[in-house]
Amino acid sequence: MAVQPPFRSDAFEVENADAPTGPRLLEADENDGSLRFTDTRIPGGINLNELVGLQQAQNFIIVSPTGAGGSKDANGDPITTVQGALDAVPTSADVDDPWTVILAPGLYIEDVYFLRDGVTLTALGNVILRNASAVSTIRMRAGPQSTPRRVKFQNLRIECTTATEACIDLSSATFAIGTFTIASLPNIGDIADINGTTLTAIANGGVPAPGEFELGTDAATTAQNLTTAINDPVNGLDTLVVATVVGTVVTIRALNDGVAGNAITISSTVPLIIVPSGATLTGGAAASTGSNLGDDLIEIVGCDLIPTVATGFQIRAKAVNNISVRGGDWREGATGTFVDVRECALFNLIDQPFAKNITLNYDNTAPEIPVITTSSYTLQNVNAGVFALTVGFVGVGSLTLTDCTFLGATLFSGDAAARVFDATRCRFGTFTSGGVAPSVILSNCTRGTFTGAGTGTLQETTLQGSAVFVAVPTVTVLFPEPQIDTSYRVLLDSPVAPAALTDIPYATAKTTTSFDITFGAAQTTTVEYVVKRDL
Repeated sequence: MAVQPPFRSDAFEVENADAPTGPRLLEADENDGSLRFTDTRIPGGINLNELVGLQQAQNFIIVSPTGAGGSKDANGDPITTVQGALDAVPTSADVDDPWTVILAPGLYIEDVYFLRDGVTLTALGNVILRNASAVSTIRMRAGPQSTPRRVKFQNLRIECTTATEACIDLSSATFAIGTFTIASLPNIGDIADINGTTLTAIANGGVPAPGEFELGTDAATTAQNLTTAINDPVNGLDTLVVATVVGTVVTIRALNDGVAGNAITISSTVPLIIVPSGATLTGGAAASTGSNLGDDLIEIVGCDLIPTVATGFQIRAKAVNNISVRGGDWREGATGTFVDVRECALFNLIDQPFAKNITLNYDNTAPEIPVITTSSYTLQNVNAGVFALTVGFVGVGSLTLTDCTFLGATLFSGDAAARVFDATRCRFGTFTSGGVAPSVILSNCTRGTFTGAGTGTLQETTLQGSAVFVAVPTVTVLFPEPQIDTSYRVLLDSPVAPAALTDIPYATAKTTTSFDITFGAAQTTTVEYVVKRDL
């Protein structure tokens, strides 16, 4: 049979009478010519070379809620949960050895505890991640084994169904610790107990079974063997604590941050030989000076963050270095929810047309601060509608806004002139500036009533108002907050045509706090004024 030339087309669409909605396309990628597949499960499309690459490349974990087509864990079982995938990422992962976790379409109901570095968590199609209990859906912490410095979340729908908790919760943390000190060589049968799990000493040279540890030739080697047993997954403690050893001292650190780790008990049947530091681990109150969390970047791209209950949070972040958030559809979030960012070195929120209440603060005297000691927050193309913006800086901090809308109350305070609120082409409702000498700069912005509750300064391209005259030649106009200098112009508009030179108003006595509008004679009228400044 003669070879026939191939049939050529830019794209093929596959129809299905039983499921007629949505595209099913086979086409060439417009960028590199690769064969591209698109359907209702993968609306963004994927290229053939990407599919082949995922099967052959290293450092990829594919999660399938059904187990079909997913990666396998160390026991050869399919990885069906986000947490299982993150636990499979080695603690050595970082920006130079990055890993990608790909979530197949489906609903994942689980609480994700994120301690790994160098990880991209991305969706292949429609993925919903929802919390399983009364905690934040994703909690990211600087852990005892690794610190998330460079992490990316991409194209996920993350829901949180619990009040006062967050879709994504980022913070530094302290993990409770305790110790076992091997004071002298234990005897066979002596027991160390961690939260009800017993580890029993067996003779030197023996092979420990689950629940056992080998005696060494001295106290130091026994301490090393006890550490090995604590960290061995067969003993079931690897999700609760991690152990390290120096000499004869075994340090046990909780894998859950904060006060939760304080409840972990430690004891010994021979407390003078295997000496516990106390009845429980201690020190789990969150506190950190110089947190490395996100000191490269925590990036959240195209994620739908949906807290379904009032007082919940799209994002809650504290003592994180760098955070960048771009896009996503937040419109389904409940009224009365928040973005709350405190003591972070950098926070960018870009292209979010469905934001709600936003709180941004930095206090460099707080017990938890990031290792990067500067602070710069940015909001760009953010529309919060009638919701509020609250901003406060102590020690460091500035906020830059571009093309944003906050028609609810805006509150800003700072402790020095270097704490700057700088907005361009933005719309505000009522605006209150407080604190000691912070700077407010409004370039080509509109706003409601401005109240200067502190001693800061105000610069804006246009300030409009009116002055009422009742049988007087001069009225003093006070600025809502002092100007930085007198380099401003005053334009006046009197509603009545002047009959004489004395009927023409003019601006006099310009200071940083006020100016006068003056006529040549007493008047009873209202004069509109516009104060202009070049910014």
